[in-house]
Amino acid sequence: MSAESLAADLRARAATFVTLAAELGAGAVELADLEAQLRAAQHMAGVYHDRRPQARELAADVAHGALSPLRPFVPFVTAESADRAAEMLVTK
Repeated sequence: MSAESLAADLRARAATFVTLAAELGAGAVELADLEAQLRAAQHMAGVYHDRRPQARELAADVAHGALSPLRPFVPFVTAESADRAAEMLVTK
């Protein structure tokens, strides 16, 4: 492949990445809002000690794990840590 062709492919992939990042950002807003609502409902029910890490923290680990090919420009999260966070995020 020529440099010109590779540059065009890179721009196309970058545009897709920007779109996906925007969707991920919107999902993060929804996740944070739902978590805040859940914490408020738990507080109203007298549940003050949820031992699980916050969903936002777990989601950040999942995102950092997915973005690991972009190191050193994103925080380091091991694949195992990202997998564990993903499992905890979607289970009770």
